[in-house]
Amino acid sequence: MLDLKLPKQRKMTTDASKLKRIISFFIDFILIQIIIFGPFSGVIQNKIPVTSNFGENMLFLENNPDIIYELAPVLFAIFLLVFAYFVVFEYFLQTTPGKLIFGLKVVGIQNSKPKLLRLIARNVVVFPVFPFTIFWIADPLYLLFTGQRLIDKFTQIKVIEEIYVWKIKNHYSLF
Repeated sequence: MLDLKLPKQRKMTTDASKLKRIISFFIDFILIQIIIFGPFSGVIQNKIPVTSNFGENMLFLENNPDIIYELAPVLFAIFLLVFAYFVVFEYFLQTTPGKLIFGLKVVGIQNSKPKLLRLIARNVVVFPVFPFTIFWIADPLYLLFTGQRLIDKFTQIKVIEEIYVWKIKNHYSLF
């Protein structure tokens, strides 16, 4: 066997930083806008004359409740796909494309692969129905103050960062 005397790679894990988690979420959000919301935007815009004024849009929907019923299956499909995006990526890869960029990984409390039911519970907050909408405000605030999502505390899941270290001639280098 040929020994190339290459430096040994070691991996350390630490809790993911708030900034990396927030930026990775926005990257995932942009991808979701492109691959999920994009294809459905034409259907929604055909039904609702979208204006830049939120009040006008709400008034239009209040005066035309039948449009809400027509769009309900489309909106449900959109939120189901967003839910599936997070659950599928986190279950099979333990990461999403946004998290992957920063070397972030979703793990159970014991740094093991999280169970599917825990991931489902963690990501059910994407559905815009009460009581899940409470987490739309509570989760970001809790993350800003503690570095962890509130729903992660309940589901016993955490997001970690993997840092690779190479030993080069008695010195360590981080990458």
